[in-house]
Amino acid sequence: MECIYLKQTKPDLKFTKREHVIPAGLGGIEKLPRGYVSDAANEFFSPIELIALRKTFLTVNRENVGPGKRGTLIVKKVKSPSIRVLKDTDLNGDNFKLGFVFAGETYMIPQLQMDFNDAESSYKPTYFSTTLEVEDGKQILCDFRQKLIRFLRNRDRSYKLVYMPFQTDKHFINIGSYNGNWFAATSHKTINMDYLALFCLKDIVGENLEGKEPEWKGKLLQNYEYKLD
Repeated sequence: MECIYLKQTKPDLKFTKREHVIPAGLGGIEKLPRGYVSDAANEFFSPIELIALRKTFLTVNRENVGPGKRGTLIVKKVKSPSIRVLKDTDLNGDNFKLGFVFAGETYMIPQLQMDFNDAESSYKPTYFSTTLEVEDGKQILCDFRQKLIRFLRNRDRSYKLVYMPFQTDKHFINIGSYNGNWFAATSHKTINMDYLALFCLKDIVGENLEGKEPEWKGKLLQNYEYKLD
């Protein structure tokens, strides 16, 4: 019960947690016995470790080779992937999606894509989703739409604006959700979410989903770029 980092013991420190010998985000499974690393030291290193795993050159290797949660290579167990803007390479023109890279493959998160025609003051909405639950695509679409409606109606909504690394003349806004968090991306610098909700909520609430399913995108050839600290 002496912290190997802080060189202090009980009762000044608590020892309820166990420290990974190699971080779990790098595939580490083995832990030190309880009592070697204090909770205070563990909590101090955790946010620093998170930055190293998500915003440095380690990120490139993790996303292309893995591992995921607790060393697994199962996509469903990817705990907190870095959501980024991905660019399709199999279609004509610029097409962008919100998604993540894992073990060298790209996956789309459930999202609404809005392509705007500024000359005609119109937009075309399209739903996309991940390939994880393809057998129940209609239900995923309905569930996501309900979540999106609640998100847009909430004036205290919280979301992360994802960095857009590509140059394009296209005007688009994508809004997606993953693990209870909301993400948005645009070809413009900012998004006025209150204004967006004002003109598109009516269309989303009133649209007919009969026979409609999200367009499944995943494991396709896509470009992505890293912005590293």
